Amino acid sequence: MPCYEVRTVSVEFQAAHKDLLIKAIQALGWTYAVSGARVLVRPQGGYEMTVDLSAGVVVAQDQQQFRVNELKRAYSVQAIKQTAKLNGWLIETENVTKGAFVREML
Repeated sequence: MPCYEVRTVSVEFQAAHKDLLIKAIQALGWTYAVSGARVLVRPQGGYEMTVDLSAGVVVAQDQQQFRVNELKRAYSVQAIKQTAKLNGWLIETENVTKGAFVREML
């Protein structure tokens, strides 16, 4: 019987664009390494997690679930920014806890 146990979780994460994922990681101030369709992510003060873009999952230690959620939110922000830029929209953030809304520029 081992003296310690590391439990991991596999969480669905449909990150279709590697470049948006990298921008999200950089926005969080985390480090990363790319290996094919996998991105190894190292949050500040946290344990490494693996984002497998081809399988659409993140594998992380179970106590790191909040970091996975943080990464998902940052990815969503980057996706919104890219969509807004492509459509000429202006992004205004009302409150971080409420989210953001997008409106067309006049």
